[in-house]
Amino acid sequence: MPSKKFPLTDAIINAIEPSDKQQDYWDGNVTALLLRVYPTGKKSWLVFYRVKGIPGQRKKLIEAYPKYSIAKARSRAKDVHAAARKGIDLFEQEAEKATRKHQEAQEKAARKTFAQLSDDYIEIYSKPNKKSWKEDQRILNNDVVPLIGDMALEDIRKAEINDVIDKIIKRGSRISADHCFRILRAVFNWAASKGYGDIEFSPMYGMKAPGPSKPRERVLSDEEIRFVWDWIETGPMHELTRYAYKLLLITGQRPGDICGLQKADVTIYDGKPIWTIPGERYKNGMTHVVPLSDMAVGILEDVEQLKANLDYQDIRTYDPRNGVCLHCGKAIPDRRPHPDSKYCSPKCRSDRAVLLRKAKREPRYINSPYVFQSEKKLNTPMKSKALSHTVDRGRSSGGLDGIEHWTPHDLRRTCGTNITGLVKESQEIMDKVLGHKDRSIGATYNRYAYLTEKRRALDGWSQELRRILSRSSEEEGNVISLYR
Repeated sequence: MPSKKFPLTDAIINAIEPSDKQQDYWDGNVTALLLRVYPTGKKSWLVFYRVKGIPGQRKKLIEAYPKYSIAKARSRAKDVHAAARKGIDLFEQEAEKATRKHQEAQEKAARKTFAQLSDDYIEIYSKPNKKSWKEDQRILNNDVVPLIGDMALEDIRKAEINDVIDKIIKRGSRISADHCFRILRAVFNWAASKGYGDIEFSPMYGMKAPGPSKPRERVLSDEEIRFVWDWIETGPMHELTRYAYKLLLITGQRPGDICGLQKADVTIYDGKPIWTIPGERYKNGMTHVVPLSDMAVGILEDVEQLKANLDYQDIRTYDPRNGVCLHCGKAIPDRRPHPDSKYCSPKCRSDRAVLLRKAKREPRYINSPYVFQSEKKLNTPMKSKALSHTVDRGRSSGGLDGIEHWTPHDLRRTCGTNITGLVKESQEIMDKVLGHKDRSIGATYNRYAYLTEKRRALDGWSQELRRILSRSSEEEGNVISLYR
């Protein structure tokens, strides 16, 4: 047994020099606490104790000095002795706890979470097989992963799925909720088919999709068409947005297709202009050809002239109307530091200055491959949401007071409905004009393009639109200028 026993201090411990043999020093303040000095110079704390009810003395290494100070070593020894008097081996208890924690960590690591499933589904299945994989990824990352991403797959039940769907419905997006439901069902079905994460059955088995909201049937009347057209021509919005609305009403194509229109998509076929929408932009992969009427061609020509003006004539984004911001088109508040300002905020003034500087270096509009170029990003198309947001701003500012709620998609429906009343075999031709997918069995064999019929329908609608728009002007004694 070591004979050295006295209250240990840092000064004493640091003064101990190593020898050829290990040296033991008992602490005089705490019973059975020992400092062991090895020939290498290493110094470690050890504690001796007896567990009540268990024969034999036990010895355990606490920690090395000076990583473990004298105060900590004494406190640790006291805890060990106190537990031993109660029949508890503190070291064994802690070891068992650490073992359990390690096992739980291993089990947790082995358990697949929904976030892992989501990533693997996108990379392994959705990206190679679906053209809409980016939309799947966006919905999963934005609406699902934040809620149940950390949950183990075996812990996900119908209740958790319903919580995700209900949250989307509560924010007023029933169509998005239905879309999210169908993506989740595909994800879990894929996981079950692959045995992913030991899933044998989808937790969504037996669940019903919320279903989209009641389909809209809004079709603008002749009077409403004149009202909307007048708002398009005079309302506060980006000039390119005006023409996008007009082309949407004239051609009846989807807002996303209008905004994504590229110059290269417009060509001449059989002596007449056509707009070809490549199949890769559609889920069904089918190319859609839209014959362009004289009215539509006039819109495109005016757009190109406008873009040249936007680039080289002070790049004016909005008409300088009183009370309307030249940058964003929003109403300028009455209370502002500079009453003569043409901007609604200092940020808009700054953003406008940046836009002007960039435009001087590189024309953003006329050189763009897109007909409807984004205002903020070079070589980027206008987003279809911009059309919806402009309508929302017009409604909130009172510019659309006096007309029932409408959306940009209602302009497409209005075009299709009017075509139905203008041509024979109207339903089939309307579907061809609007690019609806033919789900009939005969569609597999019928590859007729219907170019002649579609051109006749769109030319007829352009003439009808001219008649609708000119009616109010004739009543007022003025004939408005129409685009060819």
